Amino acid sequence: MDSEAGEPIGTTSRYFRTRDSLFSAVAQRVREIHFSDLESDAPLPVIEDMALAQNRLRHLAMAELFLEGTRNPDLRRELTAIRRAQIDLVEKRFPDLSRIEIENLVCVITGRVFIGLTTPEAFIVEPNRMESIESQGKS
Repeated sequence: MDSEAGEPIGTTSRYFRTRDSLFSAVAQRVREIHFSDLESDAPLPVIEDMALAQNRLRHLAMAELFLEGTRNPDLRRELTAIRRAQIDLVEKRFPDLSRIEIENLVCVITGRVFIGLTTPEAFIVEPNRMESIESQGKS
């Protein structure tokens, strides 16, 4: 990992003694960055497009963390807290929606981002939009 990051060998293990502590730190850092996007005034479709383009790697990292959370109960608890905080944040942004509507909105956006990251060809609506978004992420 250190060589991939361009750091001297041993740097990661110096700061993160265990794999779990590394996962936790990544989750918290991604949370900070992701929540700043959600706190912006950008419309949700713009945030979704950003997730598939310039923020693609961050969202792929989160997808990997959520998959790891299915095998790691401590990480799962941490990710559950992050997801609840995300739902709370979206609820503040859309105070006229009920809690279940907010949860459904978060699920739909999360699903659209996951599909857009993993199988964008599955989107029937606006295939040119997905190609445009993908090309933005590569530049």
